[in-house]
Order: sequence, then structure tokens, then C-alpha cells
Amino acid sequence: MNEHEHHDGGTTLAAVDNDAMTLMALQAITPKLLPGSRFLWTTDSPNTAVRNTLNPMTRPNVLLMDMSLGRDSGITVCRRIRSRTPHTPILAVTSFPLHLYARSAAEAGAQGIVSKSDMPALAKALRLVADGGTVTYDDGTGPDPMSASDTEITFETAETAHRRLATDLSQDLPLLTDKEIEVLEMMSRGYTFERLAKEWHISSSTIRTHAHRAEKKLGAATLAQAIAIWMSEERA
Repeated sequence: MNEHEHHDGGTTLAAVDNDAMTLMALQAITPKLLPGSRFLWTTDSPNTAVRNTLNPMTRPNVLLMDMSLGRDSGITVCRRIRSRTPHTPILAVTSFPLHLYARSAAEAGAQGIVSKSDMPALAKALRLVADGGTVTYDDGTGPDPMSASDTEITFETAETAHRRLATDLSQDLPLLTDKEIEVLEMMSRGYTFERLAKEWHISSSTIRTHAHRAEKKLGAATLAQAIAIWMSEERA
């Protein structure tokens, strides 16, 4: 059985995007662009996307990854997934000019990049990536034609990109849960345990538990150090 084929003969899809309307549109349109395909899941959570993609029970054949996820970077999420697995080709998608993300997406291990609004290109890219191929980056779709460096971007297969990025695992941070990330985010803004507990209607001890777990995962000695480590990773 081809690694990129689902057991029932179809291609399974998943999508990560912080815009609910976009996720709904992708669910409605994408199966029509790739007949026989179906969605396993969609999410606006980078951590959920990583966990689901690494789990063989929820791993899609193709993952559509939005490049702009609010506070989080689609590039970072893509790299975290590709450094850990050669499975699940990743197709980067964006509403912005492709040249803004193309090189970074290729370096992060994606198999191509396409505009969300270009349906013919999206259909072609889905077929190529689902078959284990890569999308040729067309410098006519966005990059400045005067910039020769933009024409040199090459996307690798999932297997090749994984072999390259697997060596970076020692530099990658452990995955935090969504709640652990949220606690660090709010604490970085000056919130106290007590204030968070009051606003979230949970006990301060629960907030402390999330914070201490984040500290342990990040190898930090203090909460302040954990916040600093997390913030530096998010901005990388």
C-alpha cells in the first residue's frame, strides 16, 4: 500500500488555521479539488496539530499549514512536525504573497506553498503532495522578478526534509500543552496566579501546576526563566 494512500483508497486531509471561516471553506472546497479525499480534523491550535500529526491514529496523508497563526508561526509548527517524522507531507498555504514565506517554508520542511485564493494551483498542489511529490515554486506568483535568489527555492520531499531536520531535534523545545502556553503568555504580560485564577474561575493551585509543568518541560529553574525561554522560541 502506498504510504500516501489511506486504507480505503482515499486521501485523508487535515488543516491548521487560526481563522474559523477559512477552516470551514477548506473543508468544503478541498475535497472537491482532490476527489475522494476527506478531512480527518481541523484545528486552530499548533500544539494539537503537532500531536495529531505525530499520532499514527490521527495522522493525515496531507496537512495544510497556514503560515500565519496569530502569535504562533506556521513555520515553527512545520519544523516541529517535520523534524520528528518523515510522514505526512505538509502543504503551506497563505493569503499573503507567496514570496514572504516560500523560502522559510522550504527550510522548515514543507513540500510546497500555494495561495489560498488560487484554486487551480491549490488543486494541482494537493495532487502532487498527496502523491509524495513537491510543488515547484513559481517565481511569477509573487517574488520580485529582479531578485535572483527567489528563483533558487527548492522544496524537498517529506523524507528528505526529515533527514535534514532530524539533527535539529536536540535544539527543539518540548511541546507544551495549550494551557501551559496560555499561562506563560499571561504571566509574561504581568498576570499573577491569583489574577488568572479569578479570571479563569479555577484555583490558583491549578494555575501553579500548569506553570510548574511548563518550567520542568523547558528545563527552567524559575518561572521567569521559563517565560524567557518560551518567548525566545516563539520569536525564533
